[in-house]
Amino acid sequence: RDEIWWRGELAHTLFSGPGPGSAAIRELEELLATSRASADRFHEAFFADALAWGRAMEGRFDEAQVLLDESARAYEGLGMDVWEKLQPGRLEVERLAGNFDRADEILAEGCALTREWAPSALPYRLLARAELMLARGRIAEAEELSAQAIPLVAAEDILDQVLSRRITATLLAERGQLEEAETLAREALEIADDTDVVKIRGPARMTLADVLGRSGKREEAVTRAEEAQAIWDAKGNVVLASEARTLAERLRKRPTPSS
Repeated sequence: RDEIWWRGELAHTLFSGPGPGSAAIRELEELLATSRASADRFHEAFFADALAWGRAMEGRFDEAQVLLDESARAYEGLGMDVWEKLQPGRLEVERLAGNFDRADEILAEGCALTREWAPSALPYRLLARAELMLARGRIAEAEELSAQAIPLVAAEDILDQVLSRRITATLLAERGQLEEAETLAREALEIADDTDVVKIRGPARMTLADVLGRSGKREEAVTRAEEAQAIWDAKGNVVLASEARTLAERLRKRPTPSS
């Protein structure tokens, strides 16, 4: 069981690391089949949730939902519904599908649970909610959530350090403070690029591209968006690669100040 668990953890982290997501998906398919065959409900729940994330990356949302339902039933049967609520697959599927209202419900529930069960994970969930609010144009709520989260971010937590800078950069850009926004966006990218974590390297480029685009620095903005697309193409995340491609196309059409 320990070997199965660690193989699953490795496959799960491959979605965030530099290798192709297809390798993680193949591993999870094998582990899920083994868990089903042995009636190992705990690992079935864990691997179904993780594989749902992989299916969503491929844009196969119907299959992802079937896997999430399987995971939820298995956790419920074990009396471990809290575990199910804290697993990342549910959130990632909804975010990739663009179901921001549902994703926010999941994060709000997760914030309430992590305050009691895993307080060190609270800053990330608060920041993730702030990011969702920005995506929905709800700037005041994003500011409130980020203000709650940033004092809690640990210096050693690279993911939260990058995310907090990205959100603050976007908020500054919304206020027209473009120089300060660019400084923070570049800091976020520098920190992200000291790692091989696709989950932060791609988004850091998207944030910087957006800020540069607002500042009229179209050429570099397009380059950063194209870099994000290349990262997600290599990962096999067709959804986020498409978002980066769309941003690059929009930036190309944006007039520069001299024009």
